[in-house]
Amino acid sequence: MIRRKQLLQLFSVLFTLFIITAGCKTSLYPKNFKDKSFNLKNTIPSDNEISGWSRDGEMIYCQDLVCLASLIDGAAPYYTDGGAVEMIFQDFKKLPENTLLTLEIYRTKNSSQAKGLYKGSSSISPLNIDNLGEEGRLDQGLIGSYRVETFKKNFFIRLVSMDKNETLKEGLLTFVKNITLKIP
Repeated sequence: MIRRKQLLQLFSVLFTLFIITAGCKTSLYPKNFKDKSFNLKNTIPSDNEISGWSRDGEMIYCQDLVCLASLIDGAAPYYTDGGAVEMIFQDFKKLPENTLLTLEIYRTKNSSQAKGLYKGSSSISPLNIDNLGEEGRLDQGLIGSYRVETFKKNFFIRLVSMDKNETLKEGLLTFVKNITLKIP
């Protein structure tokens, strides 16, 4: 009996949240957003656009806190409060090495917010990388993986590997440079 009551309460809360979000007419984009023709999805490399790398699974695209919270439990408010209005997540795989990468791109309302997300991201052993967005770094201090982060204009970009070797390090930098070149 208690379980049924708890389920009904949960359903009631979820239904209320659904009604509130469905009725929300406010866009996360400011009304004067400059480049409405730019499509963030076009920054994601296609299969073999970067030699040997192919998409692994479907791209995840979010434009709100609810979607983001379903992906990164607990950290979503950091990004949305930091100005993120559009987010993409895409995994990549390189065969035959079977190396995996996860790409995250956050579009913010302005460049100072993208820089804020970059500056607010912790790094264990950062190596600053020239010519990688407006500012970029490679975090080498993670066990068994690399993390590359940069920002350019109103975009914060993060690429995380699930492996660690010198060849991969150069490949990650090439990967992120490819993406930053697509940002107008």
